[in-house]
Amino acid sequence: MSKSKKKHRHRNAASLAAVRRPRASKPDDDEIDVGTILAALGGGLGGAFAGGWLASRGWTEEAVSAVMAVGGGVAAALTDGPARVASMGVAAAGAGQFALTLFEDPEEKRIKGAAEKMAKKLIADKETAAKLVAGDKPAGKPANAAAPYGTEQAFNRARSRLAALYDEEDPERYADA
Repeated sequence: MSKSKKKHRHRNAASLAAVRRPRASKPDDDEIDVGTILAALGGGLGGAFAGGWLASRGWTEEAVSAVMAVGGGVAAALTDGPARVASMGVAAAGAGQFALTLFEDPEEKRIKGAAEKMAKKLIADKETAAKLVAGDKPAGKPANAAAPYGTEQAFNRARSRLAALYDEEDPERYADA
């Protein structure tokens, strides 16, 4: 029988299992970061208000949602921290609005536009009626609109005024008979 050789180890050597490594401190998954939540909500709310403002200025729904989604995405790529989270909220709000516009029925959109136009006309008619009751004249047709040969009459008036201005002898000399 042969004797097994004993391995000599260095005095401070230890196995890898025995070596203690410092662990990086990581936040608990159960902990809620209220600042991040508020930044996301603020970004979504601010994006919705900005989208409403653009829509009130005559922008289409598709354009508003695209601007919000792309603008929020670009801002999220270029910023850090709470600004990045808020930008992601804007982008998410824009993407959601864009998805809603894709599912909108074109016939329903046409009917909605016609209804809005009719409502504006009714409001204008009510305002005109209220002015008539108050005694104001409607801002519709001029008083001489029913007169025959309206265009010729206007030219004759202008000619007579110019004749009076230059003191011509006979202001009616070019008048048609």
